[in-house]
Amino acid sequence: MIFTSFRILVTFLFVCSSALFVQASERLTGQDIADAIQQEAENNGVDVRPIVAPQKIFYPCNSALLVAPKTNSWQTVMVSCDAPYAWRLNFRTELAVTKAASSPVEPLKSRKAQARSKDYRYVVLKEPLSKGAILSTETEYGFKDYHYEVRGAYTNIEQLLGRKLKTSVPMDMPVLSRYLTADYVVEKNNVIDIVLTRGGIRISGKAVALSNGQLGEIILVSNLESGVKLKARIKNEREAEIITKQLN
Repeated sequence: MIFTSFRILVTFLFVCSSALFVQASERLTGQDIADAIQQEAENNGVDVRPIVAPQKIFYPCNSALLVAPKTNSWQTVMVSCDAPYAWRLNFRTELAVTKAASSPVEPLKSRKAQARSKDYRYVVLKEPLSKGAILSTETEYGFKDYHYEVRGAYTNIEQLLGRKLKTSVPMDMPVLSRYLTADYVVEKNNVIDIVLTRGGIRISGKAVALSNGQLGEIILVSNLESGVKLKARIKNEREAEIITKQLN
Protein backbone atom coordinates (compact mmCIF):
# COMPACT_ATOMS: atom_id res chain seq x y z
CA MET A 1 0.00 0.00 0.00
CA ILE A 2 2.80 2.38 0.94
CA PHE A 3 4.72 1.38 -2.19
CA THR A 4 1.66 2.02 -4.37
CA SER A 5 1.15 5.46 -2.80
CA PHE A 6 4.80 6.23 -3.38
CA ARG A 7 4.51 5.28 -7.06
CA ILE A 8 1.45 7.50 -7.44
CA LEU A 9 3.32 10.40 -5.80
CA VAL A 10 6.35 9.93 -8.07
CA THR A 11 4.12 9.78 -11.16
CA PHE A 12 2.30 12.95 -10.08
CA LEU A 13 5.56 14.82 -9.51
CA PHE A 14 6.90 13.67 -12.88
CA VAL A 15 3.80 14.92 -14.71
CA CYS A 16 3.95 18.25 -12.87
CA SER A 17 7.66 18.71 -13.56
CA SER A 18 7.15 17.83 -17.25
CA ALA A 19 4.39 20.42 -17.54
CA LEU A 20 6.57 23.03 -15.88
CA PHE A 21 9.45 22.20 -18.24
CA VAL A 22 7.25 22.61 -21.33
CA GLN A 23 5.89 25.88 -19.96
CA ALA A 24 9.39 27.15 -19.18
CA SER A 25 10.55 26.32 -22.71
CA GLU A 26 7.78 28.57 -24.07
CA ARG A 27 8.57 31.54 -21.82
CA LEU A 28 9.38 34.85 -23.46
CA THR A 29 12.74 36.56 -23.13
CA GLY A 30 13.36 40.25 -22.68
CA GLN A 31 14.44 40.31 -26.33
CA ASP A 32 11.04 38.93 -27.40
CA ILE A 33 9.30 41.65 -25.36
CA ALA A 34 11.56 44.38 -26.77
CA ASP A 35 10.97 43.19 -30.34
CA ALA A 36 7.19 43.23 -29.87
CA ILE A 37 7.28 46.76 -28.40
CA GLN A 38 9.51 48.11 -31.16
CA GLN A 39 7.39 46.44 -33.82
CA GLU A 40 4.10 47.92 -32.56
CA ALA A 41 5.67 51.35 -31.99
CA GLU A 42 7.04 51.28 -35.54
CA ASN A 43 3.55 50.49 -36.83
CA ASN A 44 2.40 53.68 -35.09
CA GLY A 45 5.24 55.80 -36.47
CA VAL A 46 7.22 55.94 -33.23
CA ASP A 47 10.84 54.97 -32.64
CA VAL A 48 11.45 53.62 -29.13
CA ARG A 49 14.15 51.71 -27.27
CA PRO A 50 12.58 49.40 -24.65
CA ILE A 51 14.37 49.32 -21.29
CA VAL A 52 14.48 45.59 -20.64
CA ALA A 53 17.35 43.11 -20.27
CA PRO A 54 17.31 40.83 -23.37
CA GLN A 55 18.23 37.70 -21.39
CA LYS A 56 15.56 38.13 -18.70
CA ILE A 57 12.84 35.44 -18.67
CA PHE A 58 9.14 36.35 -18.52
CA TYR A 59 5.81 34.53 -18.58
CA PRO A 60 4.95 32.14 -21.46
CA CYS A 61 2.65 33.29 -24.26
CA ASN A 62 0.95 31.10 -26.84
CA SER A 63 -0.80 33.96 -28.63
CA ALA A 64 0.25 37.21 -30.28
CA LEU A 65 1.37 39.77 -27.71
CA LEU A 66 -0.85 42.83 -27.23
CA VAL A 67 1.21 46.02 -27.04
CA ALA A 68 -0.10 49.53 -26.37
CA PRO A 69 1.10 52.76 -24.76
CA LYS A 70 -0.17 53.00 -21.18
CA THR A 71 -1.10 56.67 -21.71
CA ASN A 72 -0.81 58.91 -24.76
CA SER A 73 2.96 58.58 -24.56
CA TRP A 74 5.06 55.57 -25.57
CA GLN A 75 7.41 56.18 -22.64
CA THR A 76 5.47 53.53 -20.71
CA VAL A 77 4.16 50.55 -22.65
CA MET A 78 1.76 47.84 -21.52
CA VAL A 79 2.37 44.31 -22.84
CA SER A 80 -0.25 41.62 -22.25
CA CYS A 81 -1.13 38.09 -23.30
CA ASP A 82 -4.27 35.91 -23.03
CA ALA A 83 -2.90 32.36 -23.27
CA PRO A 84 -1.99 29.98 -21.72
CA TYR A 85 -3.11 32.35 -18.93
CA ALA A 86 -3.70 36.10 -18.80
CA TRP A 87 -0.89 38.42 -17.70
CA ARG A 88 0.00 42.09 -18.10
CA LEU A 89 3.29 43.95 -17.60
CA ASN A 90 4.44 47.58 -17.99
CA PHE A 91 7.79 48.58 -19.48
CA ARG A 92 9.63 51.89 -19.71
CA THR A 93 11.16 53.00 -23.01
CA GLU A 94 13.49 55.64 -24.33
CA LEU A 95 11.56 57.68 -26.84
CA ALA A 96 13.53 58.53 -29.98
CA VAL A 97 12.33 60.27 -33.13
CA THR A 98 8.59 60.35 -33.87
CA LYS A 99 8.59 59.56 -37.57
CA ALA A 100 5.04 60.75 -38.08
CA ALA A 101 6.20 64.25 -37.23
CA SER A 102 8.25 64.47 -40.42
CA SER A 103 7.16 67.36 -42.64
CA PRO A 104 7.33 67.82 -46.42
CA VAL A 105 10.09 70.37 -45.95
CA GLU A 106 12.27 67.96 -44.02
CA PRO A 107 15.84 68.14 -45.42
CA LEU A 108 16.53 65.61 -48.15
CA LYS A 109 19.66 64.45 -46.34
CA SER A 110 17.62 63.58 -43.25
CA ARG A 111 15.07 61.59 -45.26
CA LYS A 112 17.84 59.63 -46.98
CA ALA A 113 19.51 58.89 -43.64
CA GLN A 114 16.20 57.61 -42.29
CA ALA A 115 15.73 55.38 -45.33
CA ARG A 116 19.25 53.95 -44.89
CA SER A 117 18.46 53.10 -41.27
CA LYS A 118 15.89 50.49 -42.41
CA ASP A 119 18.24 47.58 -42.92
CA TYR A 120 15.86 44.71 -42.22
CA ARG A 121 13.01 43.42 -44.39
CA TYR A 122 10.69 40.71 -43.11
CA VAL A 123 7.76 38.71 -44.45
CA VAL A 124 4.36 39.88 -43.14
CA LEU A 125 0.85 38.58 -43.68
CA LYS A 126 -1.42 40.72 -45.86
CA GLU A 127 -4.47 39.01 -44.38
CA PRO A 128 -5.31 37.98 -40.80
CA LEU A 129 -5.06 34.24 -40.19
CA SER A 130 -6.50 32.12 -37.39
CA LYS A 131 -4.87 29.48 -35.24
CA GLY A 132 -4.46 26.21 -37.14
CA ALA A 133 -4.12 27.84 -40.58
CA ILE A 134 -1.58 26.32 -42.95
CA LEU A 135 0.67 28.82 -44.73
CA SER A 136 0.73 28.06 -48.45
CA THR A 137 1.29 29.63 -51.86
CA GLU A 138 -2.34 30.82 -51.68
CA THR A 139 -1.67 32.88 -48.54
CA GLU A 140 -1.27 36.63 -49.12
CA TYR A 141 2.22 37.78 -48.11
CA GLY A 142 4.07 41.07 -48.20
CA PHE A 143 7.31 42.59 -46.95
CA LYS A 144 7.86 45.28 -44.36
CA ASP A 145 11.02 47.23 -43.54
CA TYR A 146 12.30 47.71 -40.00
CA HIS A 147 15.32 49.67 -38.84
CA TYR A 148 16.01 47.06 -36.15
CA GLU A 149 16.26 43.28 -36.12
CA VAL A 150 13.07 41.38 -35.29
CA ARG A 151 14.14 38.16 -33.60
CA GLY A 152 12.53 35.03 -35.01
CA ALA A 153 11.06 36.81 -38.05
CA TYR A 154 11.44 35.41 -41.57
CA THR A 155 13.02 37.03 -44.60
CA ASN A 156 11.98 34.44 -47.18
CA ILE A 157 8.42 33.34 -47.97
CA GLU A 158 9.62 29.84 -48.83
CA GLN A 159 10.64 29.39 -45.18
CA LEU A 160 6.95 29.60 -44.23
CA LEU A 161 5.34 27.34 -46.82
CA GLY A 162 3.64 24.33 -45.28
CA ARG A 163 3.96 25.63 -41.72
CA LYS A 164 1.00 25.62 -39.31
CA LEU A 165 0.04 28.54 -37.05
CA LYS A 166 -0.35 27.75 -33.35
CA THR A 167 -1.84 31.19 -32.71
CA SER A 168 -3.81 33.78 -34.66
CA VAL A 169 -1.69 36.39 -36.47
CA PRO A 170 -3.03 39.86 -37.48
CA MET A 171 -2.52 41.48 -40.86
CA ASP A 172 0.79 43.31 -41.46
CA MET A 173 2.41 41.37 -38.64
CA PRO A 174 5.74 39.54 -39.17
CA VAL A 175 5.34 35.81 -38.68
CA LEU A 176 7.63 34.86 -35.79
CA SER A 177 8.97 31.36 -35.24
CA ARG A 178 7.12 31.11 -31.91
CA TYR A 179 3.79 31.60 -33.74
CA LEU A 180 4.36 28.36 -35.66
CA THR A 181 4.28 24.70 -34.74
CA ALA A 182 7.70 23.20 -34.16
CA ASP A 183 9.99 23.03 -37.16
CA TYR A 184 13.53 22.49 -35.94
CA VAL A 185 16.24 24.12 -38.06
CA VAL A 186 18.89 22.76 -35.67
CA GLU A 187 18.70 19.26 -34.22
CA LYS A 188 20.34 17.82 -31.12
CA ASN A 189 24.03 16.86 -31.66
CA ASN A 190 24.33 19.03 -34.80
CA VAL A 191 27.64 20.87 -35.04
CA ILE A 192 27.02 24.57 -35.69
CA ASP A 193 28.97 27.82 -35.82
CA ILE A 194 28.71 30.02 -32.71
CA VAL A 195 29.52 33.73 -32.86
CA LEU A 196 30.05 36.42 -30.25
CA THR A 197 30.19 40.12 -31.20
CA ARG A 198 31.44 42.63 -28.64
CA GLY A 199 32.61 46.17 -29.32
CA GLY A 200 32.81 45.58 -33.06
CA ILE A 201 34.94 42.44 -32.61
CA ARG A 202 33.52 39.15 -33.90
CA ILE A 203 34.66 35.85 -32.37
CA SER A 204 33.54 32.55 -33.85
CA GLY A 205 33.89 28.87 -33.06
CA LYS A 206 32.19 25.49 -33.25
CA ALA A 207 29.71 23.93 -30.85
CA VAL A 208 27.40 20.94 -30.47
CA ALA A 209 23.68 21.62 -30.05
CA LEU A 210 22.42 19.99 -26.84
CA SER A 211 18.76 20.12 -27.93
CA ASN A 212 16.55 20.72 -30.94
CA GLY A 213 15.82 24.35 -31.76
CA GLN A 214 13.67 26.55 -33.99
CA LEU A 215 14.69 29.74 -35.73
CA GLY A 216 15.22 32.48 -33.13
CA GLU A 217 15.00 30.04 -30.20
CA ILE A 218 17.57 29.99 -27.39
CA ILE A 219 19.20 26.60 -26.79
CA LEU A 220 22.15 25.18 -24.89
CA VAL A 221 25.30 24.42 -26.87
CA SER A 222 28.66 22.93 -25.88
CA ASN A 223 31.84 24.50 -27.21
CA LEU A 224 33.75 21.83 -29.18
CA GLU A 225 37.18 22.95 -27.94
CA SER A 226 36.50 23.70 -24.28
CA GLY A 227 33.31 21.79 -23.54
CA VAL A 228 31.88 24.94 -21.95
CA LYS A 229 28.08 25.12 -22.08
CA LEU A 230 26.58 28.32 -23.44
CA LYS A 231 23.17 29.74 -24.27
CA ALA A 232 22.88 30.70 -27.91
CA ARG A 233 20.11 32.07 -30.12
CA ILE A 234 19.63 30.22 -33.44
CA LYS A 235 20.12 32.50 -36.46
CA ASN A 236 19.84 29.81 -39.15
CA GLU A 237 20.50 26.10 -39.62
CA ARG A 238 24.28 26.64 -39.44
CA GLU A 239 24.82 29.46 -36.98
CA ALA A 240 23.85 30.63 -33.48
CA GLU A 241 24.66 33.82 -31.55
CA ILE A 242 26.06 33.46 -28.02
CA ILE A 243 23.97 35.43 -25.52
CA THR A 244 25.47 34.34 -22.18
CA LYS A 245 28.85 33.59 -20.68
CA GLN A 246 29.85 30.23 -19.22
CA LEU A 247 27.12 28.41 -17.31
CA ASN A 248 27.76 26.70 -13.97
